[in-house]
Amino acid sequence: MCGRETPADRNGGYGDAVRTLTVTRLEHLPRLAWLVQLDQGSDTVSATVGPWVDARPDAVFEGTWAGDVSSDFSDSFSLFGSGVLLRGDELVVAAPCHTMEAVYSVRHDGKLAFSNSIAFLLEAVGVELDMNYLGYEADALSIRGGLDSYHREWPLADGARLGVHFYCNVVVNAAGELREERKPVPPRVGSWQEYRGFLGDQMAAVHANATHAGRVHTYPPIVFSSNGYDSSACAALGKEIGCNEAVVFESKRASRSDSGRDVVTALGYTEIHEKHELDYRDTDTADLFVANGELGTSMYFAAAELELTGKMLLSGAYGDRAWDRTAKVNDQVRRYVPLPDTSRKEFRLAAGYLMVAPAYLSTMHLADVVAISNSPEMAPWTLHNDYDRPIPRRVVEEAGVPRELFGQHKDGGAGTSLRFGTLAQLRRTMPSKSLGRFTAYLGEARKRRNKLRPKYLLRVVAYGLYLFTAVLDTRGVKKPIRVLQDRWPIEYQCSPFAPSYLFPWGVSEVRSAYRASP
Repeated sequence: MCGRETPADRNGGYGDAVRTLTVTRLEHLPRLAWLVQLDQGSDTVSATVGPWVDARPDAVFEGTWAGDVSSDFSDSFSLFGSGVLLRGDELVVAAPCHTMEAVYSVRHDGKLAFSNSIAFLLEAVGVELDMNYLGYEADALSIRGGLDSYHREWPLADGARLGVHFYCNVVVNAAGELREERKPVPPRVGSWQEYRGFLGDQMAAVHANATHAGRVHTYPPIVFSSNGYDSSACAALGKEIGCNEAVVFESKRASRSDSGRDVVTALGYTEIHEKHELDYRDTDTADLFVANGELGTSMYFAAAELELTGKMLLSGAYGDRAWDRTAKVNDQVRRYVPLPDTSRKEFRLAAGYLMVAPAYLSTMHLADVVAISNSPEMAPWTLHNDYDRPIPRRVVEEAGVPRELFGQHKDGGAGTSLRFGTLAQLRRTMPSKSLGRFTAYLGEARKRRNKLRPKYLLRVVAYGLYLFTAVLDTRGVKKPIRVLQDRWPIEYQCSPFAPSYLFPWGVSEVRSAYRASP
């Protein structure tokens, strides 16, 4: 995990101490994007930031944490965002304290650069993706296996490498050498009262930071609420810090309703925005949801861009792990789900909202949280079924929401994906305007890929077998698809056809937002 050699370690030192930070703010950049560069032999760190990125003499950052805005965010276990700060003669690049987003690094032509955006980084250093490499989606999905197993380097054109840094601080010393440091860990919790108090205190402190008057932009809270456990708990926690605004999505499936309207109404929310899960099809933002490697999983967020802009979103992400009574305990932040929730990064930076996921706060003490879920004091909130999360149930019920309004069925909330099949499948799921731009790109991009390579042919055969088992699954034959999901290499579950061009397309489209002039 942290402490390993990273891609940028291999090209020698920079010689001088890092002492000075210069900041250039460009209004045309995505609101929360930042990039820092160190030139070999220079003691100056140059930062280029979007209009809502905060800057201090020693730091640039976006996001929030449970601490004063002048404090050291790299020393926080609750950083929901990212940034860079000077620490003596070292530069510290702080990744978020969750696994939905990373920070990235590239060393190229005597420059060492970091960013919270892949597209920004590649545009700044002038390197390209490798069009013959079919593993980018698998690289992006690998974080679902945890901090010890994710792919820490992605190949780029001409032998360059993209460094990927999750849930750690990257420290650059005066010689330009990199090391990764573990994030601080939160205090342990031994009872419901301790954990509930911890959640409340952390949410209050994170909110105070996000709404501090000294920030470039302040971020009042908002929630997305379904009728599941985790978003309902966030709505209850949000109400305690003054949140009164909620977005609720209705499902594309006629057989059920996911809307959390009844939940937020019971909690006293009065500003409720109703959306449909498929409203994203009227937008033209698909490139923002594929430019991070995971392919379009959260495109439904685009329908709420107006409501999200300038807000702090309380997210139920990771509640399926941290708050499940039967969760497998580990300290690697594994997800045990097919998709790791990393696709909306560029959309978040462009729209300009923060994302806070309370369930991540004690992830490094997951055993404590699971023990609380199974303790006798939680028995009144335990259902003993396959959808059993006593902690969020108690949070929500004690806030006054009747039991029958939430957490009744494990159906899954709103969701989308562009990762499956071929161009025909994309035509059914992708917003039409985005599809037009993608198909124009696809015609040229296909000419740049060598389809006669043995690796490509192997991927075609392997993915065909995977699709065949998926068809069997839809017809009630479950075992083959489960065996392949457990044992088939992740890259064999990723399409080598049109979806494999989505990430390069997304990066090429988003790079235009990071050009030197608007």
